[in-house]
Amino acid sequence: MKLIEIIKKHGMLLVAGLAVIGFSSFKMIEKTTFSEVWFTFNSPLNPSDGVAYEEAVLEPSNYTNTGSPTNPVGCNDTQKVCAISAEPDANGNIPQATLDMHESDLLNPASTNPNISRKLND
Repeated sequence: MKLIEIIKKHGMLLVAGLAVIGFSSFKMIEKTTFSEVWFTFNSPLNPSDGVAYEEAVLEPSNYTNTGSPTNPVGCNDTQKVCAISAEPDANGNIPQATLDMHESDLLNPASTNPNISRKLND
């Protein structure tokens, strides 16, 4: 009987507490969204293709958003760009500014930038 009286007396406080817990759970879900994802490089060109490869590496339309914060399987330390980790633009694409910022690392097969993965030439 005492429990029912407490609930009646503090009902609004109970509702407010449940609302705070409910809204907090949505905030926790928001924090698990990824700000940076990996974009795979889709061009068949290789570093030996010279200027055409260099232009392809810097073209946002040659990248596909994986939606994952994890480096794609199959990327390892070789010459050709395989993927790059970046924050997508509002449309989910890799921004041109990001590619421009990493241009020297993208074009340097010896780069150790952890945001760029490489694979064997196609």
